[in-house]
Amino acid sequence: RGVDKNAHFGPFKRRLQRLGSTVVRRLSGTDITDAVSGFRAISREAAQRITITTEFSYTTDMLIQAGRKRMAIASVPVRTHATPRPSRLFTSIPRFISQTGVTIVRAYTTYNALRVFVGAGLLLALAGVLPILRFLWFYANGDGGGHVQSLVIGGSLLVLGGLVAVMGMLADLITANRKLLEATLHKVRLLEERLAAQDPSPAQEDNANDEHEALPRRLDLSA
Repeated sequence: RGVDKNAHFGPFKRRLQRLGSTVVRRLSGTDITDAVSGFRAISREAAQRITITTEFSYTTDMLIQAGRKRMAIASVPVRTHATPRPSRLFTSIPRFISQTGVTIVRAYTTYNALRVFVGAGLLLALAGVLPILRFLWFYANGDGGGHVQSLVIGGSLLVLGGLVAVMGMLADLITANRKLLEATLHKVRLLEERLAAQDPSPAQEDNANDEHEALPRRLDLSA
């Protein structure tokens, strides 16, 4: 939508759109200029491979999934008009930011669980090393008795960081299982599509049988 020079966007909205699109572009590994534009064209194959899980907006979730599944994505410039009414998707800009942020974090974590959790665990472990080093410094200078709290806090953060890293390994196994489930779901959708193209649906068969049974009754009435 020409975020940088769109006359219908205010200065704050332009900066917000640029920032959000940059974040989604980096997380999804795609080259897009307007991440939250709802005007999308998608092929049947891509639609069968993407499963939207958020109830707020499909825009960023779809981009991250498509980028992580190495689908081809292109941005096409379009003209826009002024908005004649307030958005029915969100009531305020802070709500939109929070909801979109949650969607981005969840979608990215779904496909990069090991990186997210191990990274968070390393940060916690690093934060735990600092109090321990502080305690060791005072202990080496003969004043360790009054700084046991640093040792306790540091040890707790180290244990917490290790637990978060282990959670990342488990989440990575769940992510691998999700990929298998998505591949299975894709095959099921293709199979259902082929069967629907070959044979009429049960509903169509029931309608055809009802019409066939009703035909003699109509003929009798006319007679």
